[in-house]
Amino acid sequence: MLTHLDWIVLTIYMLISVVAGLALARRANTSTEEYFLSGRSLPWWLLGTSIVATGFSSDTPLYVTNLVRKGGIAENWQWWSFAIGGMLGAVWLAPLWRRAGVMTDVELTELRYSGKVASFLRGFRGVWLALLVNSISMGWIMLAMAKIAYVCFGWDKVLSLTILCSVTLVYTLMGGLWGVILADFVQYIIAQAGAILLAFFAIDKVGGMDKLLAFMRDTSHWKPNGPVPVEPLSFVPALFSGGNLLSAAFGSFCVYTLVQWWAFLNSDGGGKVVQRLLAAKSEGHAMGGFFWFNIANYAIRTWPWIIVALVSFMLYPAIADPEMAYPQMMVDLMPSGLLGIMLASFMAAFMSSTTSHVNWGASYMMNDIYRRFMVKGRPDKHYLSMGWLFSAIALLLGGLAAYLSNSVTTTFQFVITLGSGVGPIYLLRWLWWRVNATAELAALIMSTVLAAVWVFVRPEWMTFSIKLLMTAFPTLLVAVLVAISTKPTSMKNLIEFYRRTRPPGWWKPVRDAVALLPLDQQPQVPKMRGGLVIFHWMLGLGLVFGSTFGIGWLLFMDWTRGIAAIGIGAACGLIIFNHYRKKALVI
Repeated sequence: MLTHLDWIVLTIYMLISVVAGLALARRANTSTEEYFLSGRSLPWWLLGTSIVATGFSSDTPLYVTNLVRKGGIAENWQWWSFAIGGMLGAVWLAPLWRRAGVMTDVELTELRYSGKVASFLRGFRGVWLALLVNSISMGWIMLAMAKIAYVCFGWDKVLSLTILCSVTLVYTLMGGLWGVILADFVQYIIAQAGAILLAFFAIDKVGGMDKLLAFMRDTSHWKPNGPVPVEPLSFVPALFSGGNLLSAAFGSFCVYTLVQWWAFLNSDGGGKVVQRLLAAKSEGHAMGGFFWFNIANYAIRTWPWIIVALVSFMLYPAIADPEMAYPQMMVDLMPSGLLGIMLASFMAAFMSSTTSHVNWGASYMMNDIYRRFMVKGRPDKHYLSMGWLFSAIALLLGGLAAYLSNSVTTTFQFVITLGSGVGPIYLLRWLWWRVNATAELAALIMSTVLAAVWVFVRPEWMTFSIKLLMTAFPTLLVAVLVAISTKPTSMKNLIEFYRRTRPPGWWKPVRDAVALLPLDQQPQVPKMRGGLVIFHWMLGLGLVFGSTFGIGWLLFMDWTRGIAAIGIGAACGLIIFNHYRKKALVI
């Protein structure tokens, strides 16, 4: 249990957080652009670290522990697959978002589309994201922290949520996005250090990595009803299992890597990521930050959590709730003082993610609902004060979602299913001039309805990956049919969108119209070459997966594969860096 030293460490951390918020309050509260976009002045290293910290939440270690205990290391493809879209975002979408110059990703709706449908879609998406998706996402983060508080302090859910929401609200209102970003940087370091510390003590507890690997490789643990899944150390699931033509695990792997990353609603980066890309000081910083995020998010974050999850097989073979194994190991293994640091790291992870969600959700409420449709033409100070009010509302909605939830993993999977099928339309609107607001609205409604149906219709054969397929493809089909059968976006909107962003893809009618404009109205940004984007994307995948698997193999003492994978990742990274350096995009 916690000692006086642990409480002192926690108290010091909270005081530092409050002081940092107060120090940033004056700068953050000068305008809505400073409060929500940090004055568009973020450097790549701060931007990328902030994105990592936002995803490094109190829920993530619990989620990863649950995945590993149920399906082995390979089950992490459920979130590793997002690196495929992440690298595409780094080489393609990051500069396009920075060029767009909007305040939120939802605001892009009326830049890209035209007419009353575009206005309705902007308001609908603002409500959908701010009140539904953002609230549920915050809910699983708060639920995870409430579970940790129960193990460590004995607090019930209501008390935990009351305290956590109060602390988060004070900090978010003081610092705005500047407070979120700078806190993210410090809190990521604390959270990562805490995860590494726990992994070190976990390995020491079971007698070293040799003992752990020997236990995991012991075939006596591979029984169907045993405590360890089949092939728990494999990075990719087996193609065949139990005489089946295709194993269920490999089928899920195919869905994650071939469908999920482009079908998910965050395929274009997602609101929190886009908010930071819009806040970058240049296109080069937006791209560099997105590259750094992918490396830190997958190669660096992954392994401390996985090691702790593997050790939990030995220490708690029959724990009722797999998600509780991680916080239980904190309490059981960390010595006095270091347990306080570990709890501070979890609090740091919680604060960085929750404050980001609060600021992001409030930006939709203020910019895309209140200022756009309810109260227009007021001074910026008025909208800034409303931003504070909406921050409080966003936090309360997240607390309510946490109170109503019981499983971090189940809630996470619901949000992924909820947005499956919307993702390809978000990508296509950058590639194909024919995509219109009606098609995007149809995709949004179809995806939401299907996700809600799967909550109540749950036959035994319907796994998470099957839900994704049965949501993504019907939604995509409906959206494409609507796009080609309804009136296209006005050429005026398309010309302005193309002039500002100059995306690659199927834009011939728009390019021809732009070519007829006077010289002073021609696009001032460089043209993107689709072939080069794909080449850099492939190199980016070599960088992120080579680094991720290389570190894993080295930790498991597979020196040959580990060194080879690290070498491939480093070579891919150097080629990309040299090309962008020559184009003066790397700063």
